[in-house]
Amino acid sequence: MDFEDDLNVRNIDDEYMLGPNLLVAPLTLEDGTSRIVYLPAGTWYDFWDGAPFEGGRAIDLEVPFDKIPVFVRDGAVLPLADPIQCVTSDTVFTVRPKIYGDGHRGCTLAEDDFTTFAYEHVPQRRIRLTVSNGQITADPPVSEKYRMA
Repeated sequence: MDFEDDLNVRNIDDEYMLGPNLLVAPLTLEDGTSRIVYLPAGTWYDFWDGAPFEGGRAIDLEVPFDKIPVFVRDGAVLPLADPIQCVTSDTVFTVRPKIYGDGHRGCTLAEDDFTTFAYEHVPQRRIRLTVSNGQITADPPVSEKYRMA
């Protein structure tokens, strides 16, 4: 659905998009530690090490069992949070946005109170992260729930 003009993706049933910027290609036991992954046109980056791949072709990957092949679309910004033990009403998330390519796609970060189901009835506050000259800006500014690192 994301690449409807690319005839090569129509019969792929073992890869999927996670949001608009992540392509996930899990391995099965039958795959062992290698598999072929088709990347749509454009530049893609290995999520784990940042290695670039030119899309519009299939690539043969050798992957260890403890690593799922994930590729990030060029221009994406991923708001990655530091791991925490548990979430409480006073949790503050340290977010380390990672820029892939020039970051022209940016991203949207949805705020939540993390303890109730209010999001089902009240629209979430959405923060747009954009990149200009390698600097990330948030509009509107992030709340006290987040610490941008």
